[in-house]
Amino acid sequence: MASEGRYILDGVPVSEMSKNELADVRNQKIGFVFQGFHLLQWMTALDNVELPLIYTDLSTEQRRGRASRALKLVGLSSRANHRPEELSGGQQQRVAIARALVTSPAMILADEPTGNLDSHTSTVIIAILQRLNACGMTVVLVTHEPDIAAYCRRKVVLRDGRIVEDSINPDPLMAEIQRAQPAEEKKETPSRTTHEIVDPAQDGKEEEMEEERVANRPMRWWVPRRAKNPVFSGWQDRA
Repeated sequence: MASEGRYILDGVPVSEMSKNELADVRNQKIGFVFQGFHLLQWMTALDNVELPLIYTDLSTEQRRGRASRALKLVGLSSRANHRPEELSGGQQQRVAIARALVTSPAMILADEPTGNLDSHTSTVIIAILQRLNACGMTVVLVTHEPDIAAYCRRKVVLRDGRIVEDSINPDPLMAEIQRAQPAEEKKETPSRTTHEIVDPAQDGKEEEMEEERVANRPMRWWVPRRAKNPVFSGWQDRA
């Protein structure tokens, strides 16, 4: 817990909000991505993504439309009617990212989003987050892995609940570039600061290639224009 200071989110002082207002903030202004995905097993991917919109005034048709577009952005339109048990770990996390995006939040909080994934799939997920950040979405990512933190433009290191380092990474790794390289070349290839992430992440399944290409087209309708200085930040907790 912070000992002092003010918490202002998207220009609004959070300390002055009622419980109902705080609930609205969590639902509408913050998108959450968890290590364990937290998808409802009896719902399809589309239903899981649509779930946060149930608490809004949108019609069923509008909710479905938004959820479908969110799945398309992460390259999973063809998996819309699949339940979590029918999806790979990487696909489930992409559904979770779509769910986080569907309410047009001011920021995404990603808590160990790659913790349950292999190295290749982790790079896929980071590529999506970097692409969203390049479009104007603020992303705060928590990780214990230095190699994941290397993709972030700002790194805040915590030890025993205190900040011991707060630094800017002038040359973050780009996940899309890392994915395209042979494994033996990755360690020697210099990182780049460009944020032109051209394709959403995909698992290499041939039936998804066309929708991945379509998903590459910018879908900025939910990217908050108010985020003038988005930061892709990594909070690295050292034991």
